[in-house]
Amino acid sequence: MKNHPGISFTGPELCSLDAVQVVELLRKKEISPEELLDSSFERINQVEPSVNAIPTLCEERARESAKCWQETGRGNQDEPGWLGGLPVGIKDLTP
Repeated sequence: MKNHPGISFTGPELCSLDAVQVVELLRKKEISPEELLDSSFERINQVEPSVNAIPTLCEERARESAKCWQETGRGNQDEPGWLGGLPVGIKDLTP
């Protein structure tokens, strides 16, 4: 991981960046999708006990997707879209 002035890439601090900043770091290969997931999961583990917002966390599936994106999508401007590599939470509204 490369140093970026003023930004920490370890732990939950990475989660404080906006999507545009994170996507730019992914495209520049300053962070990997796996590092981003590690940071996201660390943050989830810190706050989830108090907010109880994630009933199902698909960590293995997310890691498989990140690996696939890193192998096939990085640097490709058309696929998988400009948000490729960015973890996304999906709210299940079905009771």
